[in-house]
Amino acid sequence: MLPRMKLTIVDKARLLRGVPLFSEVPTEVLADLATLASEQHFEEATILFQQGELADAFFLVVGGQVRASRDGSEVHQAGPGEEVGALAVLDRRPRAFTAEAEEACDLLRIAADDFHYLLEQHPSLARGVVRYLALEVRKAFRGVGRYAS
Repeated sequence: MLPRMKLTIVDKARLLRGVPLFSEVPTEVLADLATLASEQHFEEATILFQQGELADAFFLVVGGQVRASRDGSEVHQAGPGEEVGALAVLDRRPRAFTAEAEEACDLLRIAADDFHYLLEQHPSLARGVVRYLALEVRKAFRGVGRYAS
């Protein structure tokens, strides 16, 4: 079992800085996001969220492993420094997969309402997330049509 976390705002901001989704976001904005991130511990086999449900939060893996499955088949393993479930929070659509703690996990939970509030209050957060997503789209479609670089 992992020890229970007791992270400072600075610790949380550093963890958020390491998440690719937030790589383009200013540090001071990450500090604001860190104040809203709650520490949570999940035991092995605990379901974080189910495929098809509406997203009320996303998670950052601090320790442990989270298994993502779609229609019962594993599609991804998320480990420390990775986010889980952010796209469903961003687009407000049903979850594309089920997330389950594959082992005991320590996570940071960011509520959807808090995240959307910060997006409105800090345009630089929105710009940073959009820049990251644009880079990911370019990578996915490298050499294809109008996205070729």
